[in-house]
Amino acid sequence: TGLTASEVSVEANKVVHQVLDELYTRAVLYGEPKFDRSWATARYDALYSTAGLLGPAAYRAGLTMLRTYLDRHPEADLETLVASELEFRIVYDGFVFYGYIDLVRRQDERYRVADYKSNRRLYTEEELALDVQLGCYAYVIHTMFGVDEVDVAFEMLRHEVAQTSMRTLAEMRAAMDYLVGLARQAEHAAI
Repeated sequence: TGLTASEVSVEANKVVHQVLDELYTRAVLYGEPKFDRSWATARYDALYSTAGLLGPAAYRAGLTMLRTYLDRHPEADLETLVASELEFRIVYDGFVFYGYIDLVRRQDERYRVADYKSNRRLYTEEELALDVQLGCYAYVIHTMFGVDEVDVAFEMLRHEVAQTSMRTLAEMRAAMDYLVGLARQAEHAAI
């Protein structure tokens, strides 16, 4: 394929991410919360081969992450699921931010965003508390639903754990201010 082992691993992780998104989409479309493991495995195989990926180690690692996730989450909780792959586009301090949030759930008026991670190591509590991506995602939920506290999580696919935290509105704004600062630096560097 011409890709390094690390690049193959990144691409395999993208395949796992796509299968998880499609599983949630299918659950919503068909009203069937139980995930079809056979379909998920076949879809992983098809996407892996279509991507032109080779290598048994990356294949096995991706398939293990997928199966582990399905062991922990055998079905979609359709009562709490707000969105899978929620696309957003927001303006903050004159800059446009856009992207996708892997999962958004709501339970008892509290929102929770989750982002799939395939990292080999877990985050420290401090890293999790200061993560800018989660702060940005929480701010998106604030702008969409008007809530001032958002639960956030990294679904650690290699570790069978969700690392969770919470963001206040002040913490969300601090994350967005940081991103604006980076954007301004990039603008000045381009001049």
